Amino acid sequence: MAMSMGAKNMFLATCLFCIMELFVKMLDRIPTYQVVFFRAFIALVICIFWLASQGISPFGKRKYGLLILRGLFGTISLFGYFYTLQHMPLASAVTLQKMSPIFAVLFAGLLVGEGASRWQWVTIGLCFSGVLFMKGFDPRIEWIMVAIGVGAAMCAALAYTMIRKIGTSEHPMVIILYFPIITFLVVGPYTAMHWIQPTPQEWLILIGVGITTQIAQVYMTKAFQGEKAADFVHFYYLGIIFAAGIGLVLFGESLTAQSIFGISIIVFALSLSHYIPRLTKTADPLEKLSELNSNNDLGAASKQIKQ
Repeated sequence: MAMSMGAKNMFLATCLFCIMELFVKMLDRIPTYQVVFFRAFIALVICIFWLASQGISPFGKRKYGLLILRGLFGTISLFGYFYTLQHMPLASAVTLQKMSPIFAVLFAGLLVGEGASRWQWVTIGLCFSGVLFMKGFDPRIEWIMVAIGVGAAMCAALAYTMIRKIGTSEHPMVIILYFPIITFLVVGPYTAMHWIQPTPQEWLILIGVGITTQIAQVYMTKAFQGEKAADFVHFYYLGIIFAAGIGLVLFGESLTAQSIFGISIIVFALSLSHYIPRLTKTADPLEKLSELNSNNDLGAASKQIKQ
């Protein structure tokens, strides 16, 4: 059976995100803050060029507080995610970050008034039980690393929630712009004072981190815009398997049977949280996250500009 266009786009996005994660993992000599800085710098250049070419004001119209909070939460999330990629087994770090849709449901209920169902609370509990199981049987993972990984996923969900509260009052590219601006302001001075000179190979990898992320976001947006997430959700979680394979082959990061079981619990909970809305009238967290993502990357901005 041939893959649908949405499945193809999500598969490409997943592959590109895995390449990005591999690049970050390879930059073990470069501090996390410097990797985050270059990721933001590339996004900042792209956003400014795009807005200038379209004659759109980069300052937005209103809701500056929410825009700043979106940028701040996004910065913290990116820093935590990259830090875990550099200091944890790749599959474990990726799994923790994939929990952001679950937290998006939780924060939507607390901050936007979109409450979670009883079954969605069950999936949240399953996710945390999987995290505890994964940590408890993998001595390479410290509790502080788990806290950073979960915190990064929570901050990503908070960033998406801020976008939801902003709504359509701001141009998508303006919302995007505030993320690298805040990152630049927060991380830039520290990076300048604690600069580590990259080698020519590391320069190429740093650039690759920014470029692969941007292209992956475009393909992910195309997938969500064209079809329902149910048609390609399995590719969203396929990234965890890819990460486990990359970690094993390139970094010798084998997983214990217990760790694999813990990761499996999390993947099951995430998948269950997606299919629950078919049986209830609650919102699908991945579909909800896709709506927020569509306001948060180049693909959506391109679509709106063309319209």
